[in-house]
Amino acid sequence: ASPVFPATATQWNAGAPSKWTDSEHRAFVQALESVGEKGGPSPEDWGAIAVAVPTKSLHEVKRHALLYLHKLNTERTIVSSQPPQSN
Repeated sequence: ASPVFPATATQWNAGAPSKWTDSEHRAFVQALESVGEKGGPSPEDWGAIAVAVPTKSLHEVKRHALLYLHKLNTERTIVSSQPPQSN
């Protein structure tokens, strides 16, 4: 079972946000999707998601989720608002 809270002190150190690498983002998305299957992250899930990206703090993971989900919603809105293309 995944721990409820991050396992390292680094996880709790919010610090200044740093750029996310491709591998960090992939680990984040995979962890987010695994909890998303049950309807989205619960408060306990954030710790497990943060553990999947040990180089980022819990705060950074939550902020990344907010920005990532906002971007996905914006892209879906743009796609759904475009008129159908004629062939």
